[in-house]
Amino acid sequence: MTRQQKYPDTKSFHYYNANPKNKITGDCLYRAIATATGLEWNEVVRELAEVAIKTGYSPGSKECMNKFLEANGWKKHKQPKNGDNTKLTGIEFCEYCKNWSDPYLEENISGPVIATIGSHHITTFVQIGNGNYKCYDIWNCTSGKVGNYWYKTEE
Repeated sequence: MTRQQKYPDTKSFHYYNANPKNKITGDCLYRAIATATGLEWNEVVRELAEVAIKTGYSPGSKECMNKFLEANGWKKHKQPKNGDNTKLTGIEFCEYCKNWSDPYLEENISGPVIATIGSHHITTFVQIGNGNYKCYDIWNCTSGKVGNYWYKTEE
């Protein structure tokens, strides 16, 4: 059974591996940024390495990712929650992205969203049409709780 067969498409998930060698490894940060920005995986690794050299943070750290995304027009937002203050799952986050019901959002947002899921995983939610979103990743992490997320502000 292939990995793609193990994790079939659902309403909220699509199997996608941005790693150019199709490796399954601890590169979620690189894959998420490549998927969201359209940059090649190798270019993301290079650019994060440059940020790491300038800042002293590891290229795979959230601190390095934050610096890179901010410098490229992405805006960080705190963890979204339901009306009853419970955390959203990735499945619920797809609907949240479609509706953009966060009262703190100031911009009109469309396009990909990078988000943390669980304690350390980074993934991308991609707008697939009709405003719907799906998580693009190498495993279906959508049952996990979404943490902070980033979107690119419109220029």
